[in-house]
Amino acid sequence: MGAWGHGPLENDGASDFVYGIEDKKTWKAAVKEIKQVAKRVKKHDEVISPDGEILIAAAALIAHQRGRPVNKWVGENQPADIPPFPPKIIDLIRTLALRAIQGPGSELRDLLQDTDELDDWVDASTKTVQAMG
Repeated sequence: MGAWGHGPLENDGASDFVYGIEDKKTWKAAVKEIKQVAKRVKKHDEVISPDGEILIAAAALIAHQRGRPVNKWVGENQPADIPPFPPKIIDLIRTLALRAIQGPGSELRDLLQDTDELDDWVDASTKTVQAMG
């Protein structure tokens, strides 16, 4: 059974993304993954659930590194010990993360649409993107 919570780092996709960055000590693989997410969104005109989790986790890491933590950190290393994302990819993360939250074509939002958890998730995720600065 997978992990799930309202916070940006409280699900399996987010945890896997963060631990993958920590293992490699570089953003090279993470930037490549974000670019692949962008290609999938453009091609299919939707943000699938695992991609949305990754985008929101990336936004949380950026917020942590900028001194605006939004959630308890899940990684073994502190965010400051992880190299920051290159500036040109940050705007892409922001744009795609907002789409994952607001739609159109957000599988995460669709999965929560008819639940009592939608508002809490939208609130937590939106605050995460805003904390990126």
